[in-house]
Amino acid sequence: MKKGMHLALALVALSLIFSANLYAYPVSVGDTIRFVDAVGNVNAGQYDIYSTGNNSAFLFSSFCIEKNEYLTFDSQNDGPYFKVAAISDSAVSGGLGGATDGADPISNATKWLFWHFTVGDLIQVSGFTYNNQNSANSLQYAFWQLEQEITNTADSLANALIAAANNATANGFTEGLVSVINLEWVGSWNGYSGQAQDILVASAPVPEPSTFVLLGAGLLGAAVARRRMKK
Repeated sequence: MKKGMHLALALVALSLIFSANLYAYPVSVGDTIRFVDAVGNVNAGQYDIYSTGNNSAFLFSSFCIEKNEYLTFDSQNDGPYFKVAAISDSAVSGGLGGATDGADPISNATKWLFWHFTVGDLIQVSGFTYNNQNSANSLQYAFWQLEQEITNTADSLANALIAAANNATANGFTEGLVSVINLEWVGSWNGYSGQAQDILVASAPVPEPSTFVLLGAGLLGAAVARRRMKK
């Protein structure tokens, strides 16, 4: 029976560990990252973000949310690099849409769109296709309009994305965790320094702690049953 108790305690501890990391981001404040162009040609679009250094690796894909802030691509891992200055619910300075006390919180509709882009099911909006230039452009327009960087767009897919997001978040957004990475230039690059672009980031989807509790209960039950059979 002691072995069963030890197993139960170990599984409970495991569930707590996963609970603590339920909303783990692919980057942390202070990390240095670089950008590689992906798809989209509207002076923005989908970017692929990589770590820096000798073991540079792909981290996640993202979109910018400000039209008057900038970044530069680095396909050779030789700069420019950017520091994750903060991870928050708001863009810094507010871009063209303005801000209150230096912060511009992102909308629930923006969160919904980026969450479903990240988990891979934004194709639920008819016409959207992953790794497609036109779709990436449309999604960028949608983010800009939702964040008041532009007042309107004639892009039909962008309007469909906006409508879907607004309908889905009429009562709020609770499906996942989406935040803003506030970036700073590492050093200076062609005259740019200090504050850089703001980009979106979503927590990496992980199993709910209850999944591990149920697994633990099942394993514990099997261990007890096996012990009884041996008796």
